[in-house]
Amino acid sequence: MSILLKIVANSVSDEYQTEKAKPGDSLLRDQLATTLIDKARTLTDLGHKKEALETYNQVVHKFDKSEAFTLRERVVTALTEEGNILRDNGHQEEALAVYRKIVSQFDTIETPSVREKVTQARIQIATILIQKGSNLVENGHEEEALSVYEDVIHECEDTENLFLCEQVARALIAKGDILRSKGHQEEALTVYENVINKFSTVKDLPLQEQIAITQTRIAITLIEKATSLTKRGYKEKALAIYEDVIHRFGTTEDPLLQEQVAQALLEKGTYFAKLFRYERAISIYEEIFSKFGNTENPSLQLRVAQALLEKGEILSLKNCKDEASDVYEKIIKRFGQKDNALLQEQVTKAQTCKRRLLVGGFSMTRRRSLFVK
Repeated sequence: MSILLKIVANSVSDEYQTEKAKPGDSLLRDQLATTLIDKARTLTDLGHKKEALETYNQVVHKFDKSEAFTLRERVVTALTEEGNILRDNGHQEEALAVYRKIVSQFDTIETPSVREKVTQARIQIATILIQKGSNLVENGHEEEALSVYEDVIHECEDTENLFLCEQVARALIAKGDILRSKGHQEEALTVYENVINKFSTVKDLPLQEQIAITQTRIAITLIEKATSLTKRGYKEKALAIYEDVIHRFGTTEDPLLQEQVAQALLEKGTYFAKLFRYERAISIYEEIFSKFGNTENPSLQLRVAQALLEKGEILSLKNCKDEASDVYEKIIKRFGQKDNALLQEQVTKAQTCKRRLLVGGFSMTRRRSLFVK
């Protein structure tokens, strides 16, 4: 044992003997608690984590029931540092129990130093639980993960701390993602909307990032719902959902959300094309090009190319060969040098369609299959 550690150990021993002689001396008891905490910190610095934990436990055991303000501060300090050692050494569940004890035991104390430690304990609880939930999802245990995310929401919901608000938002998003992955689209949408309702007006960058993620999730889920409705023959209901996506998010500058807007417009155009309302469909495809024609986002470029291709096919059907050829050429020139495989599929289709126009127009087979998906 080092000389420093011996000095600390002897100090604690002396203080303890004194305390035994005068058990009612609150000042001396506070000095003992302080000395024990100092000993535990020294042990931690020297790498003796087990002995440090035992020393912090001494503080808690000796003074946990004390009503003296200073001793309660020492107890919450000991618990905090005990939890931190457990957390840093991979004992997440044990650390979680310690942090929860801090919250349950000291949450009603209004002293700033104690309030700060309670808040830090809540932050540690949320951080550990969010990581635990993520690990469970990665390992296929979605139901257990749902329970963990519910714990985050329950334990941290009533707070003004921005970091904790962000963790609640993360937990809600993760919960919605699990529900969505299981096909519970309506429940997922309710959860996502809850994030928007709670935090959309909070002027905090990390929270606003979670809002942006949530908006994208809402748009994706709505489009998945519309696709499902279309497959079941409820095309008008699906159209209403596409309209909702376009109305809600049509002016966004978020690239991920723009992808969903473009997809909704594309599906809307196809809807009218299948009804032979070709002029309406063309105007929608032109809207896609107008909004996103200059984008460098590969996913958006793909949707622009698809919109132009469908516009070209309608013009071919209407026997507007020159206009159709111009549209196909626009696809070839604009996207021909891109290295995106899906985008190159659209370029190849445009080249094929243009050749067909040159050798005699659109085939009847192609006419019958157009827009039948």
